[in-house]
Amino acid sequence: MTVTAKALAGQVLKWAEAIDLQRQCILAPSATTMNAIVDANLMLLALRNLVRAAEAAACHTKDQRITDAVDTFKASLPGIVDMRDVVEHFDAYLDGKGKLQKKLRSPTGLPYFEFETFQRKPGLFELMVTPKFTLDVGNAAEAAIKMATDVLVALT
Repeated sequence: MTVTAKALAGQVLKWAEAIDLQRQCILAPSATTMNAIVDANLMLLALRNLVRAAEAAACHTKDQRITDAVDTFKASLPGIVDMRDVVEHFDAYLDGKGKLQKKLRSPTGLPYFEFETFQRKPGLFELMVTPKFTLDVGNAAEAAIKMATDVLVALT
């Protein structure tokens, strides 16, 4: 089966829309802290799927504009794949067997991992997944929409 530009564009558009909706929910003044944390976790999954859709578009079209858009996005959100890994495989991290736990150690030498901590102010929500990674939902959504737009332009 051949993947069409229309199918690729549909996936990019779907995940970009999911990210924008999550951003709106997270930053809504009426959002509870728990709602914001849950939505930020879901946003991580949507961000990863957007990258997958854009990478598929780059692979199938061989369009350098798409590859450049993906590279720019990844550079603007370092650690996004690792953050998604933690959210997706939280059970392994609870057991001390997460992929990143092999790299991150506490001062006592034990596997170190800290689940979600956050910073919340009006118009800002940052989710910290480990001592190493932070997701600013506003910046992430802007970067995602920019990449999606660039990919969709290249596909049309």
